[in-house]
This record gives sequence, C-alpha cells and structure tokens, in this order.
Amino acid sequence: MDERTESLKAISHLSALIAGFAMVVMIEIQLPNDLHIIQITLFGGTCAGVIALMLISVLTTTQMLVAVLRYDCIRRKMPFDEFWYLEFEKDWQFSYWCFNTGVPLFLLVLAQIGWIIFSRYSAVSRSLAS
Repeated sequence: MDERTESLKAISHLSALIAGFAMVVMIEIQLPNDLHIIQITLFGGTCAGVIALMLISVLTTTQMLVAVLRYDCIRRKMPFDEFWYLEFEKDWQFSYWCFNTGVPLFLLVLAQIGWIIFSRYSAVSRSLAS
C-alpha cells in the first residue's frame, strides 16, 4: 500500500509541476510579430496538450490517492492487491499513459521555445538552438 501511495504522490506532484510550467511558458513567452501561423498553432496546441494531459493525470492520481488512504488495513474485506486491481488498475494505467504522453510533449514545447525565440536568426542557428 505504501508503494502505491508514494507512486501516486510522485506522479501527481510531477504532473502538477509540468502543467504549471507549461502554462507559465504559454503565457509569458513573447511571440515575434512575424511568426508563421502554423508555428503559433503548433506551439499553442502542444502547450494545451501538455496542460490537459498533466491535469488529467493530477486529478486522477489525487482521487485514487484519497481512496487508497481510506483503505482500512485492519478490518479489510479483501487484500490490498485485489482491491487495487479491481478498483484502480484501469484508472492508474490511464493516468500513467497521460503522464507518459505529456512528458515528450513537454520536451517538444521546450524545443519549440528555442525555435520561436531564435526565429529571427538563420535556419541553421534556429535548428541548433531548438
């Protein structure tokens, strides 16, 4: 039970941190006026995807954590492993999938920031920076 609790806490905290950073990046970045509409759309969509996936992961893991912490280890109806499998395994897999999909998207956001910030330089410089 302790192992599941710690993993739920870790995924929840990391997801919240990444979602918050992606939101701050999206708000605080200063987009150049001559930036192509496709780049703006890709950047906004990628940031929104990261935020959405990470928020789903945070909310799901937090709700599971509350339920797991309410599990009575003394007067239990079934062993914890069986309880976990019946109640939370699918939710855990979905939450973990959201987290694992959001992390590469977040790295893509970081690459796009480099691409956007250095867009006024040559194509080689832009590519190396991103």
